[in-house]
Formats: sequence, structure tokens, C-alpha cells
Amino acid sequence: MKIIIGLGNPGKEYIGTRHNVGFEVIDYLAGKFDVDFSPTPRLFGESAKAKLGNRRIVLLKPHTFMNNSGRAAISALNWFKCGYSELIVILDDASLSVGNVRVRSGGSSAGHKGLESIINCVGEIDFPRVRIGIGGSCNNMVSHVLSRFRKNEIVSISEAVSKAAEAVEMVIKGDIEKAMNKFNKREKKDAKESMSGGVD
Repeated sequence: MKIIIGLGNPGKEYIGTRHNVGFEVIDYLAGKFDVDFSPTPRLFGESAKAKLGNRRIVLLKPHTFMNNSGRAAISALNWFKCGYSELIVILDDASLSVGNVRVRSGGSSAGHKGLESIINCVGEIDFPRVRIGIGGSCNNMVSHVLSRFRKNEIVSISEAVSKAAEAVEMVIKGDIEKAMNKFNKREKKDAKESMSGGVD
């Protein structure tokens, strides 16, 4: 069993925001696996079950809000009797330019509150995570991550969602080294990318 958690905030007002790109990848995977989400109170969110080959998968979108994502993560691990290494977290990364994808086998939260919550609740750092670049901001970071992507970023982020989903599938199959080699390349910054974090 693999527990795949996409990080984000619940509610219509957060749909399409930079902080919710983890939800977008989870939705993409659900569409690919042709499964539907249902409310799952015991997991503090909504979930869907799928299979990839002979591997069972749970896709989870926490409804705990970003800073309390760990509550959903630990509940899922306990309910399905999984070890922390069976967890895969998908999240946004403001340190990466828009559209870049990075795969990590573990490590610190790097300041991401949602990931930090999971690490604190699980008590471990050695679980895979897939990060999607949302661009940085010279101004207020909270306003930036809650803003929506600009028109000139839409194509890049759509491609990144697809790439991140591919990376997740590779990790599920046990090919994390292959995924890191494929996606952890030197960044190519978009010359048009602004650091303002505004919304068009």
C-alpha cells in the first residue's frame, strides 16, 4: 500500500492557487486511474483507492488546511497500517521557478509548513516527496502562495502537474532513483517569469 498525499487547502476560494498544486496532481492521478474521491472523515479529508500494477494506492486530499496536514498523514498511516516509507507527499515549492519538478527521498521541510506538519506528526523525514515549483516572491510570501498562476505560467504549471504525476508513478513502482535522475535537472528559469507573485 502506498499513501499519496497532495497538499493544499480545502474550499472553493483556494482552487487554482499556487499552494494547491499538490491537490491538482492528486486530481490528475485520480483521473488517470479513473477513480472518484469520497469524504473520509477518519482520514480528515477525501480519498480514493486505486491500483498501479499489483500495488494498492490511496490518494488523499487533506481537509485539515495546509499547516495541519500531518493530522491526515498520520491518520492514514495508522488506519492502513503502513510505515512512513510508504508515504509519498506532493507539494508546492516557492524556491523553484514555475514548472520545475524535484523528487526527494527524504530531508527537512525546507520551511514548508504543510511538510513540516507531516514530519512532526510522523516523527520521520525519510519518506519520498515530489515538489512542484510555483515561483518565488519578493513581497509577502503568504499572499504569493495563495495567489493564482498568471496567464504566462499556465502552460508551464500544467506540464509540471503531468510530470509530477509521472514522477509519483515512478516512485510507487520503486524507481525513485530513476525519477530523481529524470526530473532533478538544473533549473531553466523562464525569462518572462516575474517575482512579484501578482495575479492576472
